[in-house]
Amino acid sequence: MNITKNGLYIIIGANGVGKTTLAKKILQANRSISCMMKQDDNQILEYETVLTNISMNEIAEKTVINFLEEHQLDYLITKKSKFLSGGEKRLVNLLRAILSNQEVLILDEPSNDLDIDVFEKAKQIIYQAAESKIILLITHDDRFTEYDKKIEIKKNQSYEADSFSFNKESSKERIIKIKPRRTYFLYIFYLICMTIFAIFLVILLKTNAEETSPSNEKGTYQLATIYSTNASSYDNNEAINTMLIQSATKFNKAKFFTEETRINEDEYYEEAIN
Repeated sequence: MNITKNGLYIIIGANGVGKTTLAKKILQANRSISCMMKQDDNQILEYETVLTNISMNEIAEKTVINFLEEHQLDYLITKKSKFLSGGEKRLVNLLRAILSNQEVLILDEPSNDLDIDVFEKAKQIIYQAAESKIILLITHDDRFTEYDKKIEIKKNQSYEADSFSFNKESSKERIIKIKPRRTYFLYIFYLICMTIFAIFLVILLKTNAEETSPSNEKGTYQLATIYSTNASSYDNNEAINTMLIQSATKFNKAKFFTEETRINEDEYYEEAIN
């Protein structure tokens, strides 16, 4: 998907599908983007005022004061950051990003821990900023009802972000591309390789079994089958088996193989051979 104009673009998806990972990829590829991540709450200087914490990103203090007063947040100007609630810390980080001079913002769960009143103010601030910036908003919060486009990140689908460029003189040249990486070809290739390997393994095992089996197994089986005798009582030698079969065809089967006429194996072999 190509993003070429200012507006609010919401990135949604279930937990663990890679929404924050996608945001980090975009950020790593484009250092000029301002980003508010969930872990940034720990980067607030607790013994400094909110005014100092916001303006430390090279934002003029006068700009910060005017902005806070405009949105009825002037009570935060002189408040020490160590006395801020979790939601207020999140709001301070949001204001840092919004008031920066970057024209592309990534906001990761900005509404977490905000009470109703603070959330409404934060939402209006985001909507207002989206008029002059590209804002990628990662959220589970369905209270953001006004947006330009919603992007759903699906499970088991990886995404890549590339080709970001910005020209201050022409906003038309500013572009973010977000597209899914085609990983199913890799799965198909892997499946084909595993199938070929399995077939090769079966053939190899079968060949090995045939090579290690007794060479006289076939002859012994034939002798036992043709004459219905216990082949294990004879010498398992292929030559002897062949002679026995040849001799058996010259004599009456019953006379040659019955126990009554068989005296011992030595005489039997001698008779068969002769």
